[in-house]
Amino acid sequence: MGAGVDGRVSRWRGVVSPCITGASAVLTVVLCDLALGMLAPPILLREVDDALKELRNSDPTVLVVGSSHARSFVPVARELEDLSGGRQRMIAVPVEWGKWTSYEWVIENRLWPELDRKGQGRCGPGGPSWVLLVTEWWDSTALDPGTGRIDMNLPARSWTLVHFLRDVAANGLTPYNQNFLQKVWREWFRGSALVQDRGLERIPEAVKDRLRGPEPERKEASRRRRLAGWRQMVEAGEAALFDRDQEAAFDRIVETVRSRGCHLGVLLYPRMPGTLTDRARQGTLQSFSRRLQERCRRQGIPFWDHTTDAPLTDEDFAEDFDHILPEGNRRLAHFLLQGSLRWFWDPAVPGPQQEAP
Repeated sequence: MGAGVDGRVSRWRGVVSPCITGASAVLTVVLCDLALGMLAPPILLREVDDALKELRNSDPTVLVVGSSHARSFVPVARELEDLSGGRQRMIAVPVEWGKWTSYEWVIENRLWPELDRKGQGRCGPGGPSWVLLVTEWWDSTALDPGTGRIDMNLPARSWTLVHFLRDVAANGLTPYNQNFLQKVWREWFRGSALVQDRGLERIPEAVKDRLRGPEPERKEASRRRRLAGWRQMVEAGEAALFDRDQEAAFDRIVETVRSRGCHLGVLLYPRMPGTLTDRARQGTLQSFSRRLQERCRRQGIPFWDHTTDAPLTDEDFAEDFDHILPEGNRRLAHFLLQGSLRWFWDPAVPGPQQEAP
């Protein structure tokens, strides 16, 4: 009898002990995640899916498509709606790490299908009348050999389950389509600092600051190194402008937008002044602006170059030297809507001349 009881207890211990150990491990990870989240709260950025949810519940008159830079047009959208008394409604569609090939895919595979479902597949009354492409020189370049497909970030930022399953059926499970699983993982754990910090590396810096103090000298040295790298990158960009595949994607964007009865405008996004040397301004930036403006002129597309004329300073940009901080975005919105985009809301200002779509 005693031996039987002892045997059953031993068997239960064999089952329960691993469960307790596993639960303890999970609890440890959760507590660490919560603690790290206090040091570096997770950043939840607007993505393609967020824009699509907004599109389902509204009737925009303007669609803004671009890379992560398109997030700067969320404040523009708010101010535009206020200034126009609700007549103009803008939705910003940010395609993280996007290029012209990426924007084309999102327009064709996410935006138009959603507009078709809403019965707004043809632009005009009741639907969008303008698509504003927000871009910069980098969007026209191909990725360097060995760094992955040009559209490598589409599965992680723009795909749905249907796109994933179609690709798996056609190609099997590949490193490319597995990027979609990262998207699912981030959506499942939106409140997790560990999950959301992937690729940002804010947590290690926050831990260093807590353990060692702010270390301003180390941070300033790091900033100088990164700034020098940015300057060299922009200077070297002139040789890589207007990759053939990107040019073809740009032309297809023009064709598909116009085939839907929409007008298209192209706007160059402001760059951080401190990242631009004279060589970069006179080389890469001037060459890109001139060539794209000429392309737009031939196709009858309004073009606005705000690469260097926006009222922004280095302090208006984030530590990545690329994205504008909230206060800078508010100034940018005012600058655009009182300047090159004023015609969107002010009937007294004539709109841009463009070929009829």
